Amino acid sequence: MNTTIDQISAETVARIREQALDMGLSADEYIISILPDKKAGDGSTKWEDFKSDMDEFAEEPTGSDSYQGTYSRGDIYFDHD
Repeated sequence: MNTTIDQISAETVARIREQALDMGLSADEYIISILPDKKAGDGSTKWEDFKSDMDEFAEEPTGSDSYQGTYSRGDIYFDHD
């Protein structure tokens, strides 16, 4: 019987293992993270979604209360008596 796992070369398995270790994941967790997310329905992977979320989070805020390079003592301790 020819199973799917038999179709994966030793070199590919080694690359998967290496990538998983670099990301702190098991090989199974890594493979799942790169597969399209069925729930999203848009073909994106969890990793792509995560990277997109982090890029959005890292964008510089545009509000007037954005960080100006320093905080005063009053800003830091505003809720302390």
